[in-house]
Amino acid sequence: MAKKKINWSLPSQIGYFVYQYAKLRMLEFHFDFLDKFVSRADYQLLEMDTDSLYMALSASTLEEVVRPELREQFYQVYNQWFPAQACDQHEAAFQNTRLANALWDATLCQACTARVHYDKRTPGLFKTEYQGNAFIGLCSKTYFCEGDSGSKFSSKGLNKNQNKLTKESYQQVLLTQESGGGTNTGFKTDGKSMFTYSQTRKSLSFFYIKRVIASDGVSTLPTPV
Repeated sequence: MAKKKINWSLPSQIGYFVYQYAKLRMLEFHFDFLDKFVSRADYQLLEMDTDSLYMALSASTLEEVVRPELREQFYQVYNQWFPAQACDQHEAAFQNTRLANALWDATLCQACTARVHYDKRTPGLFKTEYQGNAFIGLCSKTYFCEGDSGSKFSSKGLNKNQNKLTKESYQQVLLTQESGGGTNTGFKTDGKSMFTYSQTRKSLSFFYIKRVIASDGVSTLPTPV
């Protein structure tokens, strides 16, 4: 028998504000940090989600493309954006070491190592998730990354284990401007019986509604509102 009354005690406002603050943090990182310390000639934003940002750099690391005149300030605010690499006692030593283009070894100090591990679990700080040399982004949550450590891809609505998706699968959509996809199979029930199903989905879509696709078929522009 269905309940006549349901007590909904979940504080939905918490979930709402966590989501909004997450999006605000991503915008702060892009406009207040990247745009300040890195020239747009040296980086290209590729894809952004609620809690992740993919970008292309003109060098191997972000530190290599920091504006020369702002390198000292970059390391002064480093801990506000990334996991700290040194304890408070050795913070100045870390900054001086990196400004001299020397490598910093946090494992030489137990407190530094503890700080690194602690900050890696701290919300709001940005950690490296993946590094590669190729990226194809088709639409929201649909992209393919390729690198020396292997590939990483997302295909919303398409089962990764049942469909063999490769770089060429995404590249074909990008070059032909025709959607691709695959087939999902599985089981479902109506409460009394169980059935198998097979569903074809055009999940690799060229259509992107959030921005205007430029004439080159790759770059995007802000949607005029």
